[in-house]
Amino acid sequence: MEDKEEVEGEVVDQNHKDQHPKKRTSFLVADILDIVLGIGALLFYVLFCSFYSGKAPSGINNWAIYWTVVFLTSVPSNIVRAVVKRDPNRLPVSQIVLFAFLFPSLYTGQFHPNWVIIFIIPIYHAVVEVIQKWRKSKNS
Repeated sequence: MEDKEEVEGEVVDQNHKDQHPKKRTSFLVADILDIVLGIGALLFYVLFCSFYSGKAPSGINNWAIYWTVVFLTSVPSNIVRAVVKRDPNRLPVSQIVLFAFLFPSLYTGQFHPNWVIIFIIPIYHAVVEVIQKWRKSKNS
């Protein structure tokens, strides 16, 4: 089942036909950002780890540390999507928190004090949920 229909000789996607052109442009920019940053992160990871053979203070090889950069590739595009849709639940909090936990933990070898940062994810979503319910009740 396709969500497309033909209108005056052009194919219109049902999911995006009611969107404002600026929103469609914003989503296109977000999609392009995903592709460019994904390729950039992959190139960074392969080139950096290939040419820099040092080890972190934890003694772990670069290949085992810098893969965490992948968590950051879709952060800018997801921020754009969250702003355009005005939905704070779409913000990539979990990706940012996972990077903020894993990278320094792998680099230093100290997971124990850093694990507390993971509590930011449920706290953020709980606060956003309360604010959204409050705004919805205020508008009703």
